[in-house]
Amino acid sequence: MPPRAPDALRDDIIKTNAIPLSDKVNDGAVERDCLNNSSEMQQNHMKNHRVFLAFVSAVIATAAAAWVEMYSSQMYGVDHASFNRLIWIPVAVIAVAVPLVLIKFGKPKPAIAVSLQKDPNSTTKTKRDPTRKISWKELKEHTTEDDSWIALHGKVYDISKFAKVHPGGGVISEYAGRNASDEFEAFHTPRVRRRLPAFCIGTLVDAPAELPSTRDYRQLRTKLWEKGWFEADLSYFVWKDILALSILMVGVYSMASGESAWVRMVLGGVAVGLAIQQIAFVAHDAGHRGIFHPQPGGGINWAGWFHGTLCFGVSIEMWSDEHSRHHAYTMRPREDPQFNYLPVFLVSKKEMKNFGDLSKLEQFLAKLLVPLQYYTLIPISVIIGRFNLHIISMVYALKNKKFHDVVGLLMYCAWFGTMMNILPAQERIPFLFIAYITAGILHVQLTISHLATDAFTAEEDEKLQFFAFQMRTTRNIDCSWWDDWFHGGLQYQIEHHLFPQMPRHYLAKTKPLVEELCKKHDLPYRSTSLSGAVSECLSDLHSIRHFIDDLAYPHEIMPVSE
Repeated sequence: MPPRAPDALRDDIIKTNAIPLSDKVNDGAVERDCLNNSSEMQQNHMKNHRVFLAFVSAVIATAAAAWVEMYSSQMYGVDHASFNRLIWIPVAVIAVAVPLVLIKFGKPKPAIAVSLQKDPNSTTKTKRDPTRKISWKELKEHTTEDDSWIALHGKVYDISKFAKVHPGGGVISEYAGRNASDEFEAFHTPRVRRRLPAFCIGTLVDAPAELPSTRDYRQLRTKLWEKGWFEADLSYFVWKDILALSILMVGVYSMASGESAWVRMVLGGVAVGLAIQQIAFVAHDAGHRGIFHPQPGGGINWAGWFHGTLCFGVSIEMWSDEHSRHHAYTMRPREDPQFNYLPVFLVSKKEMKNFGDLSKLEQFLAKLLVPLQYYTLIPISVIIGRFNLHIISMVYALKNKKFHDVVGLLMYCAWFGTMMNILPAQERIPFLFIAYITAGILHVQLTISHLATDAFTAEEDEKLQFFAFQMRTTRNIDCSWWDDWFHGGLQYQIEHHLFPQMPRHYLAKTKPLVEELCKKHDLPYRSTSLSGAVSECLSDLHSIRHFIDDLAYPHEIMPVSE
């Protein structure tokens, strides 16, 4: 992630509501009507945010008090009635009050807009002149960290200074020298467009023409915003939390009351693992701002922190950084951080182009492990995936000074460890592996959404344009009514990648609209069963592993006799 800008620069560009609504550019390109209601929408979201935090805080209070009571009564023989009087009420009050105090006094950072009155050019290295004509060739010359231009809807913007304080992280710099119109709309709410004029330095005159599929995709996106399909139904996610909590309570009850070790370890472990999987889906929704729109200027995503860090055990800041890049350049060889598996797995033949860039140790491990990837993908995903997430999350949080994530990860370890103490000592490790293997199914669900699809370089995906690129790199999973809950929205991965901010409960309605576009423009729409997707992915891994085989065991190819 790029370094933060010095305070002087932040003072220059962090000003709230400095750009009037009338200054927004290219009005017809995006959802104008949504901008008119953005202030009211933001107030509603802040109100919903408080209600939601009060709910989850009550859940924390109840669960924490129950676990501490159970642990204390087991270890120290504390009387339950006395414990209730001493602990439950104070814990509940504190747990509900703390997040409300944070919301009240921990104001979000001001919106990252611009004060045009002080210095019209303070935010850009290049003089602001919207009438200036800029060629595609000139745009392509500005791709360095200190000299970055991007194009949005026919306008050119200098982000050289802004990239260092971009609330979404360093992924913005990946689009330097490119047309990022659809990527911008996919990852931002309409109100952000009010800030664009402060960075506009000219008009793009000879950009490659947009494809018909891109034009239709943009029309569909505008239609969906107008229909209100980017506004979440809060009650839907409350019920999802209740589902996860209910499954967790089944697991805790089995651990505490099971007469057989098999009931305590297996039934308890499976239930806890399923609860973790379900809460991960809500964390995914919150991380994408599919529950609450982001506050002006960014700030901590508390709903994502609660579900992702505290309940799931992953750094929400690390996830947001990596997942944004994954959405921006899905399956790009050696660049998509969530599918960059070498030296353990080779997921595309195009990764071999830069095989020599690996260290000697990585090359050795690749030659050893990739030929086995057909057999190791699922075991590694379900057994090692959870432990790996915990480790890299803590490393990331400490390295990048994300102390709220450090606290959340420690709290996760605390509640999970306290829960495990319900079991006899000899049953805890087997329970841990059963729970984590069950939760590890999530990692398989994630990988089969993209493995065995196409992989494109930066130059290739730019030519394809956003809609076609996402269609070529993503797969849906066919579900029935009875197993729809088990996939948590990942079964609509295509629609999710096209509209990342869309709440999960609208994805199924969007699916036929996307299918219609694909049929019209002769683009693939991959959708198969869970078993079919696993089979496709394993077959693909089996076929491409031989590229490593040839490096590991060089041999002379004998001519075929007639």
